[in-house]
Amino acid sequence: MHVLFNPVLASLATASLDLAPFEPPTLGVHPSLVVSREATELRFEFEAHTPLRAGAELHAQLPISIQGENLDDMWEAAQTADSLGGGYVWVDAPAHIAAHGVTDSGWLVGVTIAEGTLRRGETLTVHYRGRAQAAAMPLRFRGRLRRVGSRQWFTFEASSETRVVGAGAAFAQVVTPADVVLGEPFALIIAVMDPFGNPAWGYRDAVTVDIAGIGEFTHLFCAADSARAQIEGLVAGEPGLLRPVARAPGLPVRTAPLLAHESPPLRRRFFGDTHFHTGRGAGYQGWVRPGSWVSGGDHRGNYSRQPLAYAYARDMAGLDWASASEHDVTEFDGGFSEADWEASQDLADELYEPGVFTTFYAWEWTHWEEGHRVVYYRDRGGAVFHRPEFTTVTALYEALETLSIPSLVIPHVMNAEADNRIWSVPHQGLQRVGELYSHHNDDDGPEIADLFELGVDDSWSYRYAWSLGHRIGVIGSSDDHFGMPGRDGFAPDSEGSGGLAVALATENTREAIWEALDARRVYATTGARILLDLRVNREPMGSAIVRGPAPAEIRVAVAGTAPLDRVEIVRGHEGRYETLNLPAQGRIDLEHRVVDHSLTSPALYYLRVLQSDGEMAWSSPVWVQ
Repeated sequence: MHVLFNPVLASLATASLDLAPFEPPTLGVHPSLVVSREATELRFEFEAHTPLRAGAELHAQLPISIQGENLDDMWEAAQTADSLGGGYVWVDAPAHIAAHGVTDSGWLVGVTIAEGTLRRGETLTVHYRGRAQAAAMPLRFRGRLRRVGSRQWFTFEASSETRVVGAGAAFAQVVTPADVVLGEPFALIIAVMDPFGNPAWGYRDAVTVDIAGIGEFTHLFCAADSARAQIEGLVAGEPGLLRPVARAPGLPVRTAPLLAHESPPLRRRFFGDTHFHTGRGAGYQGWVRPGSWVSGGDHRGNYSRQPLAYAYARDMAGLDWASASEHDVTEFDGGFSEADWEASQDLADELYEPGVFTTFYAWEWTHWEEGHRVVYYRDRGGAVFHRPEFTTVTALYEALETLSIPSLVIPHVMNAEADNRIWSVPHQGLQRVGELYSHHNDDDGPEIADLFELGVDDSWSYRYAWSLGHRIGVIGSSDDHFGMPGRDGFAPDSEGSGGLAVALATENTREAIWEALDARRVYATTGARILLDLRVNREPMGSAIVRGPAPAEIRVAVAGTAPLDRVEIVRGHEGRYETLNLPAQGRIDLEHRVVDHSLTSPALYYLRVLQSDGEMAWSSPVWVQ
């Protein structure tokens, strides 16, 4: 049997399926500037370059959390049901077009052409009216098109960026180095922020800072400052603990102490963040499907950008060191590819400035049952061992042991649940420090800063790990997903923010900070820049020492950022933890010496600090044989 070609039927089939070659539409988004958390109206304008017939679908993607977390900090969820409600979506179309707005789980704004053909040069406009996201950043919205009869989506991005800027000033922060030396110049950062911790866009007033023995100076902010100023060439004139006093019209100002030394100390304190996410780094990230694994690595569609996150850590939070640690998963949209890993390492190299700002190469092994762990490399050339292939922590350790470069594995506890397996497999060589505090300390309700410290029988706690024989030091970090590492509860609206890692190192370089991490010579804070020191028989935190016949002599030094409520020496001994309260209440700094004559068997000592404002700090233990 012969089938004859019918040109009329073929023409009709092509028209109904709309499968002819085409040029994607242009997506324009207006206005180009919106203010953090303010009510706004966005216009998504789809201009056709090839006719689009009835049945065509055009979508734009909002960077909200498809997982449903931190929704108050995201764009208000899109909806078409309530014209007076937030997130309402409606459509303007040419007179010959019938079209209706569409949404999907709040993250999508779009339009379906019901009748008519959108001709070349014509525009469909989708309106969105709702509250803007909290985090200030440039956004290049993403669009996609599916023509009638096709299963394929064609994706593209907006022709220009939409910039989300910070709101009005809510507070200022003054950051100095933690340790300075007489006669050596240092710099000071003044950052003015909105309630969420963004740079306070439009701030045009003065901030005055006075430091005893250094002087008083005032900076008048202008547009070019972008709410940040750096004062160079400051020199300490007298040794001791210095406390900046700062004021700004109508604003609270947060400061922290610094210690001036007569001669260069053996080690200085460097504040950092080992753990933040931006999805896949810089550049166009592609469309992330609803229901994709964590909606991209930043949990909100991969709209965050690594370069901007690093800039926030360095310039606004005033950190000395930081590392992006993107999720390793590749099997879903938004996964971390080899090209992404190379780009992340390139950026770490580009931003590394020895003596000023240190970066490392890092990624996160993301295993729900055996725990999430940040993998750190000192040198370039390490691999990403993806969880679908390396399915157990033992397999991860074995893979890391094959490498010729130094590596560390930093567990971060995420939940206080009885089946927690974060401490199931020890590794004294790779697992030297762990993340005691992050934004996960409030995942189970109101924040409990010491949630993952306490409980010798709790499988998620560090006391449990230490009792099992894990010799692991402690740090804090943010696990930030907003592109704002180093942001703390100092911002009034920063619920869910994280802590800081403090390294006691000889200098601010990769080699020196790595040596401090490997030696466990680190401590954790809930985000405050508390100065801390613990020594047992003159050996620093993180040490493992043999006591000999003499008793254990413990020396403590604390300089708080607020009045102290409690300073405690904790001794772990024969499966029990005992606490010695030091005379600290109402003081803002403390130096103390204790001699333990009762020690008869191996023990560990660590320091825990609680301030009157709720901020905390923990030293790594010293293990005594």
